[in-house]
Order: sequence, then structure tokens, then C-alpha cells
Amino acid sequence: MRSLPTGFPKVCPLNHTIGADAPPPGIEPAYSYRIVRGSDAIYRAAYLCILLLLANLKPREVAGGEQQNNAMPTKCKVFTAMKTDFIASIVFRRTLIIGNAGSGKTWLARQLAEPLQLPIVHLDDLHWEPGMYGTARDPVVRDQLVRAAASEQTWLMEGVYGWLAKTVFNRVTHLVWIDLPEEECVANIKNRGTQGGEDEEQFIGLIKWVSEYRIRTNNWNSFEAHSKLFSVYPLQKIRLHSRKEISLYIEAIQATLLRRG
Repeated sequence: MRSLPTGFPKVCPLNHTIGADAPPPGIEPAYSYRIVRGSDAIYRAAYLCILLLLANLKPREVAGGEQQNNAMPTKCKVFTAMKTDFIASIVFRRTLIIGNAGSGKTWLARQLAEPLQLPIVHLDDLHWEPGMYGTARDPVVRDQLVRAAASEQTWLMEGVYGWLAKTVFNRVTHLVWIDLPEEECVANIKNRGTQGGEDEEQFIGLIKWVSEYRIRTNNWNSFEAHSKLFSVYPLQKIRLHSRKEISLYIEAIQATLLRRG
């Protein structure tokens, strides 16, 4: 079993960091200690799901008698059989992935869509005219499409467009920011080549634009804007800094959803 890299985000309700000495507020210490200390490191990234579930259960619902051999009480086991539907419907039901172009937002969305049973919404598809990369939709039409998509009960939305992300913020239940180095994003863009009808000149311009992610200012599609969005988002969120962290995040979620107690 691989270990999480140093500094990998460990998030739990109210965005408290999981620690070894004290559980987050509102969670029964015995249960939170058991979850954090008694499991493999790979699952820690997914404990935002399990801890949120425990935080939303009333004490009498998890107090199913005296514990023996560090086993969870009977009624705690009940939620394990239900957790796939619960987690998908409560924590991840409207997930937004932001980050630089080429950071892997679309790939991550595809990896999560099936296990979370969420439809994917690509903001590129709403921003650009169909099959006409570089030709933006009428802003009124675009905004109507974005609002309509955000009004659905469940979705997994991804895109670089900070102003569109801000438009749907009040509907988001889980925020993911992929914050990779620009050189990795540029390499990914080059590897995938032109797409969406873009020509060579547009492709070269895209590479330059991706490389300037951290130095653009007063621009919604930048590190500056994404950082601000991430900092003010009040609910469950995670920031991924490397391909390894992305892979571990996917693995942790899939393992949590598929594992049975």
C-alpha cells in the first residue's frame, strides 16, 4: 500500500485538518480516532466523506452498544453498506474541478464520473461554439447554458474559466483545484496536440497562455483567480499539486466507495 506524500491534503468536516491528537469538532472522539489511526494511509484522503457522514449522524444512531476488539458498533456498520449512495448524493453530488489548461481536469472528471455516478459538464463545450474552437458563444447564451447545467441536482463540472466557476459557486458541494506546475501542463498540451478544431497558430497561442498561468493578473483564468476562489469556498475542497496526488485522490475515493465493511 502506497503512502500519501508529505503535505497531501487531509480534509474533514469544516475543513479541519485530521490530526493525531484531537478529533474535529462535532465528532465523537472514539470513532474519529479509530478511523484516522486504524486505517491505511491511502484512505485518509477519502475521510472527508466518512467523517462527514459520522458528523451528520446523531450520537444515539452510532452508539450501538459497547465496543469489542476495536470493532465499530453495529449501527456504524449499517452506514457502510449505504455509503456509496450517501457520499455520492451528499458530498460529491455537485463537484467542480478547476485548474490550468492541460492540468488534467477532463481526465480526472472521467475517472470520477463512473464511481460517483455523476454526469460530466465540460465548460469548454458551453463556452465555445460547437466544433469552433476559438469562437466563443454569445455571452447571454453561454451564461444561460451554464446556469441550466448548474441547476441540475447532480453533476461533475470542469473547466479553467474562473468567472463561470464563480457563477455556479453557490451550487458546488465539493471543489477540486488541480494546481500543477506550468511545465507539466504545457507538456500535456503538446502530447495531446491540437483539438476542437484549433489550428496551428491557435495551438501555439494556447501553449504560451498555459505557460503564463501564474503571472497573469486581473484575469479569471489564472492562478490568482483560482487561488481566491479556493480560499473563499466554504465547503469540502481539496488542492492537488502533482500527478501522484491526483492518482492517490482517485484511488482513495474509489476504494472508499467500493469497499465494504
